[in-house]
Amino acid sequence: MKNTIKFLGIIAIVAIIGFSMAGCKDSEEDLDVTLLYGTWRDDKRGNTLTFNENGTFIAGSWNGTFRVTGSSRLYLTFSNRPNEELGNTIELKDNNNTLIIEDNTMNNNFYGTYTRQ
Repeated sequence: MKNTIKFLGIIAIVAIIGFSMAGCKDSEEDLDVTLLYGTWRDDKRGNTLTFNENGTFIAGSWNGTFRVTGSSRLYLTFSNRPNEELGNTIELKDNNNTLIIEDNTMNNNFYGTYTRQ
């Protein structure tokens, strides 16, 4: 009888732990890429950066494709250099009206703070 009660107690504890873990969200959710769609203006230089729904971008004379991974990683692939990908850390602020692109490469002209147009 003691073993049965002990066994049922262990099952109950395991069930409680399992349900509590299943209810937890991941701390890092994927960024909703639709939040990037549209035109952004670089606050410092006045350049524009447009993200289109079809996964393409235009930035002045530059264009290509983009993709987002995780909650904060933006990758740009340029039409004239299809085998190279430029990766940046991004953050959306002010109700998704401010885009901050951090410079994570030596030759990146896209870093800065952008405002939604």
